[in-house]
Amino acid sequence: MGYTTPMRIVKPFVLLAFLALIVIASINFANQKNLIPNTLLEGKPYQLAQQISQQTNSAITTIQPTIKKVQEVSSQSGTVLGSIIQVNEGDENRQPHEKALDYAQYMYCKQVVDQWDKAEATKQTSQE
Repeated sequence: MGYTTPMRIVKPFVLLAFLALIVIASINFANQKNLIPNTLLEGKPYQLAQQISQQTNSAITTIQPTIKKVQEVSSQSGTVLGSIIQVNEGDENRQPHEKALDYAQYMYCKQVVDQWDKAEATKQTSQE
């Protein structure tokens, strides 16, 4: 199942935040193990890394409710679409002429709906 459009927008930000957290955690771990000289960490790069970490954490906490809502909407829409679009297993046992009749009825109904939509659209444009 592919990602929905909001997930395509959110996914890169989440991955960037995750990557930034890994980098910050690696720097902190190296600092605790004294693998990096202290003079390097007292300068601007370390301060910038801490600021980036704080900003990504705040961004993640801001985005999390939206991500949860997007997941709920996508699961609900999948449930609705799953209940609407169902494969009729009895179609395999039907005769071709019965399938053709059903398709003709579908095409007729579709044509009626399309004509009604066109009439409503012209009605809307004439009223404006």
